[in-house]
Amino acid sequence: MLSRNGFIAIICAVVLAFLLLGTLKTALIPEIRDGDTNESRVNYLLSLGYKVSETPASFKETVVPNSYGEEYEKYLSLQAKSGFPLTDYKGNSVQIYEYKDDLDNKIILIVAEGKIIGGHICSAETSEIKPLQIKG
Repeated sequence: MLSRNGFIAIICAVVLAFLLLGTLKTALIPEIRDGDTNESRVNYLLSLGYKVSETPASFKETVVPNSYGEEYEKYLSLQAKSGFPLTDYKGNSVQIYEYKDDLDNKIILIVAEGKIIGGHICSAETSEIKPLQIKG
């Protein structure tokens, strides 16, 4: 029979294991997000586990808004889930690259000053926008 202290120790160990697994998954996302060249952007996506086209399907330049509405706030929250500091680039010019993966999903990368500062996945089946993260 397990004592009360033994039971508490097991629960603490299980909780700690879940916390560490979550931290490890986050830590695996590459910190250096070089987006200066097409090769570096494709390599970044490959490092996350996405098989993408060698060249972007589309490209455009835009400006990160200075003020945000409710929908954009939701998008910024999605960016934060992926560890992207998009809010730091208010009013800045950015480049948006769209790649297609092997399932025909759109994978968007947002680049400023040669660094990947944002991104997301748009499902080919549902058009749902998901955070860019390690595939798995």
